[in-house]
Amino acid sequence: VPTFPYFCPLFPTAHFTPSYPISIGLKVSPAIRLALHSQQDGNLYLGNSRYQIKDRYHVKYCYHCQMIGHISHECPNKNRDATCMYCMGNHRSSTCNSKENQSRHCCARCLASPQPNDAENYKSHNAGDAKCPVMIREIDRLKENTDLISKNVM
Repeated sequence: VPTFPYFCPLFPTAHFTPSYPISIGLKVSPAIRLALHSQQDGNLYLGNSRYQIKDRYHVKYCYHCQMIGHISHECPNKNRDATCMYCMGNHRSSTCNSKENQSRHCCARCLASPQPNDAENYKSHNAGDAKCPVMIREIDRLKENTDLISKNVM
């Protein structure tokens, strides 16, 4: 019989306030999302705390080749060596010696991109960077193609 509780509150006391930002993922219906954004000014109020609501879009990408649109066990390049997310070397990202050395970071997605500006600037970030223009375009594409107000709930 385990001695630990099956459910623990995130913060053990009501008086504890974390000194770091907290992200909590909630999946809600389009009606609840609309109410939070329109009636609550994009905020969620729990007790005396206010939390800003942001939409999050999940982009499917491969940890093996770093490309968008598939995951590693479906990778068309799985017979080749892995491509490092940080330096584009032929090794796993977890073993990269250049993780902390940003001057050696390169983005495999940008180098493979047909957009000329992406290929020219592939050395300005790594494939996991939120500023990657290929990832930003993919998130924008998902935003445009996501129905946030379903006819079935109104």
